[in-house]
Amino acid sequence: MPVKTIKTPGFAGLADILKLDIDGGNDAPSLTDASPALSRDEADCAPPFLTRRLSAPYVSEWLRFFKAQLSTIAATLAEWACVWLLSAGGVYYVLAAIGGAGLGAVLDFSIKKWWVFGTARRFAAAEGIRYAVVSGASALLFGGAVYLFVDVFRQRMPLAVVAGSMIVGVCWNSPLHRYFVFSSTIPTGAAT
Repeated sequence: MPVKTIKTPGFAGLADILKLDIDGGNDAPSLTDASPALSRDEADCAPPFLTRRLSAPYVSEWLRFFKAQLSTIAATLAEWACVWLLSAGGVYYVLAAIGGAGLGAVLDFSIKKWWVFGTARRFAAAEGIRYAVVSGASALLFGGAVYLFVDVFRQRMPLAVVAGSMIVGVCWNSPLHRYFVFSSTIPTGAAT
């Protein structure tokens, strides 16, 4: 059953101002058609991102990516604060890193579930299980990365936390959240 992608309210207004083609129709003008500053010769030499017609899946995917990054930033800040507070309280830094990852996971799931991907309530249990599996592996990878940076590479703990979470977030969390955990938001027939 195809699932409708979520569109951010207000973006169509921006598209109307720029007169961009976001619905895929051939009758809407491109950005160069809306800009009297570019002649046809200049438009032929313009970079592709200035002349490309934007399809709805392309626009909504970039908006979803941006919102996911905001969610990740909020969860990461909470995670780092938890790690540093637990470490300052005497908790072994690897356990503090895993605890912080747990807090960040709960916050990130909540934001992505309801705001970024906007999946239906009926998917919550399955997504929660998939998210728990991904986050459990993520926490272990994060703990291992922090251990490597601190004990093997002899880096300071704050740098290890930042580097470990960035590496795990980009290489593990982002692709699995998009294409495994919240996969019910990928429209049927859309280019992925």
